[in-house]
Amino acid sequence: MISIHYTVSGDAFELTMMGHAGYAQAGEDIVCAGASTLLFTLLNHLEVMGEDYSAEYNKGYATVSADSRHAADTFEVIMTGFRMLSTKYPERVRVICDAAGG
Repeated sequence: MISIHYTVSGDAFELTMMGHAGYAQAGEDIVCAGASTLLFTLLNHLEVMGEDYSAEYNKGYATVSADSRHAADTFEVIMTGFRMLSTKYPERVRVICDAAGG
């Protein structure tokens, strides 16, 4: 299962993704492909917009964080995609959202 944990605290945003969907064999897993596409879209858009962010990723784990109110819309759009993915494949994707002061 892929777990996406999204935290908002004031102007700080963090998304952590870990795990594997296990929907199909590696290289053929459309659920993993969808989640990876959303993650790399987030990273690319933050880069293109010139946002100050940090990211760490390797096989089966990624975390992205930004401390800018300008990044809020980007994170929210990407989280909409993750929520859609978890609705379509609830046994493969879990989304957890925490908001504190945001």
